Amino acid sequence: MKDYKIVLQDELKAALGCTEPIAVALASAKAAEVLGEELEMLKLYCSRNVIKNANSVVVPKTNGLKGIRIAAMTGAVGGDASMKLEVMNSVTKEDVDHAAQMIRNNQIEVHEKKEADGLYIEVHAIGGGSEAIVVIDGTHDHFALIQKDGQVISSKEAEEIEEGIVQVDKDKWSVQAIYDTAKSFVPEEHEDITCVLDRVIAFNMAISQEGLAGNYGLNVGKFYLEGRYDKNERREIIGRTAAASDARMGGCNSPVVINSGSGNQGITSSVPVIVYAQKHGHSKEELYKALVFSNLMAIYQKHFQGMLSSFCGVVSAATASVGAIGFLKGMTLEQISQMISISLSTGGGIFCAGANAMCASKIAVSLHNAFLALELIEEGEIAPTNEGLSGADADHTIREVGRLAKNSMQGVDDEILQIMLSRYEGEENPV
Repeated sequence: MKDYKIVLQDELKAALGCTEPIAVALASAKAAEVLGEELEMLKLYCSRNVIKNANSVVVPKTNGLKGIRIAAMTGAVGGDASMKLEVMNSVTKEDVDHAAQMIRNNQIEVHEKKEADGLYIEVHAIGGGSEAIVVIDGTHDHFALIQKDGQVISSKEAEEIEEGIVQVDKDKWSVQAIYDTAKSFVPEEHEDITCVLDRVIAFNMAISQEGLAGNYGLNVGKFYLEGRYDKNERREIIGRTAAASDARMGGCNSPVVINSGSGNQGITSSVPVIVYAQKHGHSKEELYKALVFSNLMAIYQKHFQGMLSSFCGVVSAATASVGAIGFLKGMTLEQISQMISISLSTGGGIFCAGANAMCASKIAVSLHNAFLALELIEEGEIAPTNEGLSGADADHTIREVGRLAKNSMQGVDDEILQIMLSRYEGEENPV
């Protein structure tokens, strides 16, 4: 359990807003803090994945404003870097007004860092004759480099040596090992993990409720719960999950607990399990076990896909959560493994076109797909092997889908970004 505990504690963190623009806000807040002078200019150099994911999503605490520029400038003006992925908690209306004016004054530039892949954010804060540089690389809240006027204050390499950061080799994980870990999980022996899982339940269900109470995005969650589509039990599960994404993509000022660096994946890997467990009277211990399974399974799949790619991560998260529902139903390891293979190899064609209002509908589609896989197995069907993206077993399928997402879709990512940026021709371009 040791490695799994380390990963769960590290991955399941609270974040206010979509994690890419919030990571931009965090880097900008830190750069402004290190600068220590009145900010005159902010320059961003980001990977295409960061620009893509921050392009269309509403930034919390900004009264409905969207995009990477407002995230960066508001973070620099009013963010609190000590709050990490809740950096926007300290932002006021006056900060937003100030940030918007600085953007209108052309005091921010955004550039694509073409040689950078995945998650990469480099912020230069300039003012008072000084320049501070902050780099976030690899994970959303880890500063790989902090420097001022050419002097390195801290670096990723130095921190890792100093702190003795434990590296967990997820290549050695398997569906069976995760299943066995969840089955043997004893909450009383792991109070640190149950504390994390309690936060998952509280935060991710709260934003789901907010999505149903408010008016966010496409209101996909409300659509399901009003009964205009699916009439069976899946309606409430999908509706509540999509509602949380509606709220999050719509700039709701409520945090979520993320998974694999993503709030939408955190929502999708937890809310279905919680709703199902509550509807069927499962004990808190059974819910904890299922959440351990779901979160570890989502992390395991995402490990092979990479932090950011053009493969939509909610496909994996939906597969994990519906697999956990199978776990609660008492399905065997073999049945769950076959369900995972069908779900992943069927839903593997959904692209990530950045964070936006349609993420909620992608969650709905991915959960439908995963429930279809579950029901096929319950009816006695057998997952095909070595056909299409379906490998010899679930572990092979996870690795093969991950290979496709990580190694073969960079051209798709580039094209998606160019499609986005072409809309700004003749206007102020976000890059």
